[in-house]
Amino acid sequence: MLAGSGRHCRPLPARALGRRPLDVHHALRRSLLESLLLRLANAPGITSTGAATAGTGRGDTYGRFVDTLELHFRELHRAADYAELLGCSVRTLSRAARDATGKGVRDLIDERRLLEARRLLGSARWDARSVAAHQNLLSKGAPFRLFAH
Repeated sequence: MLAGSGRHCRPLPARALGRRPLDVHHALRRSLLESLLLRLANAPGITSTGAATAGTGRGDTYGRFVDTLELHFRELHRAADYAELLGCSVRTLSRAARDATGKGVRDLIDERRLLEARRLLGSARWDARSVAAHQNLLSKGAPFRLFAH
């Protein structure tokens, strides 16, 4: 209902939303906003007031890992790659992840890739094979490995 009018809102025509259902439209906008905020937060030369004085403890390592994972989960799939980007050892990264979540780095990477695959499969334009190709899931070792969970 419109505020104070007592009338119900009419749905917008499909053309106004790019021919997407409203929930898909909102999910897309939310996803785009999240990626924009992550890119801005990690832009060179921009530091938050807490980041400049924060220690290099495990919580900080895990937070930096999550930010890096959001930016690079499509192309980086190994814990060693993330540890190298963060300037720490795989062991340090693994301990930080276990302390924060109780899960290993590999599990967190796989969960993020699976979340993206589910999101893409929810779209009418993607089928399982194209999602697997987009997410680099068609490796020789274990095709569709993440979908087995």
